[in-house]
Formats: sequence, C-alpha cells, structure tokens
Amino acid sequence: MAKLVNSASRLVWVILGKDRKDVVQNLHNWKKLIEKQSGLQIIAVRIDNATELKAMLKERLATDGIREENTVPNSSFQNGPAEKSIQTNENDFRAMLKGQGLPLEF
Repeated sequence: MAKLVNSASRLVWVILGKDRKDVVQNLHNWKKLIEKQSGLQIIAVRIDNATELKAMLKERLATDGIREENTVPNSSFQNGPAEKSIQTNENDFRAMLKGQGLPLEF
C-alpha cells in the first residue's frame, strides 16, 4: 500500500497492490489517470526515506521525468500531511475492529 498526499490540496489517494512491484505499477497507472483527468503534469514526488521503495521507483521516476525529493531523516514535519493521514486511517481501522469485537492487532 502507498499513500499519496497532494501537498497543496491535501487530497489523499491510497494505492493498493499485492506486493511492492504491484504498487509501483499501480502508481504509474494512477499517474497517467490523474494527469489525463487534471490536464496537469506531475513534476516532483517527495518520498520518506524508504530505501526499498526509492530503489524500485528510481528508474520509473527517471523514465517519466519526475524529480525525486527526499525528506530529511527523522524529521516528520516534512512529511506531516502524509503522517497525519496515516494516523487518522489507523485510528479509524482500530475503531472498526473494536466495533466488530475483533482483535486490534493481527
């Protein structure tokens, strides 16, 4: 799973996949869809320092002409909107699990 947050509008998208390779392909498909719908081109992507994801995305970003921006390690303020969105989703999931009487951890 990948979570994308538009820094300007705070609009959030969740990209799903069975594994990281699926997520990378689904990100590429999402990019084409969003660019076609909006008429705008994605020019930069900010990635938290997830080395395994960066390695997989590096070639795709270069092919698509997208600039990669990395956050400074141990500084969540640069990735604040995404972190807040993840925290909100986790709280929502916990509430749903508790509401159904399921264990909170699996």
